[in-house]
Amino acid sequence: MIELNIPGRGSLQLHHLVADVNGTLAVDGQLLDGLVKKISALRDRLTVHLLTADTHGRQAVIDGQLNLKAVRVPPGNEAAQKADYVRSLGAETVVAIGQGANDAG
Repeated sequence: MIELNIPGRGSLQLHHLVADVNGTLAVDGQLLDGLVKKISALRDRLTVHLLTADTHGRQAVIDGQLNLKAVRVPPGNEAAQKADYVRSLGAETVVAIGQGANDAG
């Protein structure tokens, strides 16, 4: 868990990191340099969730590199699917990262 104290807003207790894969953690299906170590460090404090359409067909390799199992998002209304996933975890406990509007929900 990571606790953030935000002046004028109060305290947030984050339990989950939800991340898009391609364009955020990987480029053209290849993990960014140094990411394995960084994700490993985050896993000490947060439950890490990967969401992907597996555009490049390499998610099984990435799953193995990160020792995680990504959730596949089927084509069609991806932003809403990702937003629903975040809500299912309790949105107030999630930090989410993605590459653009299709991840905003």
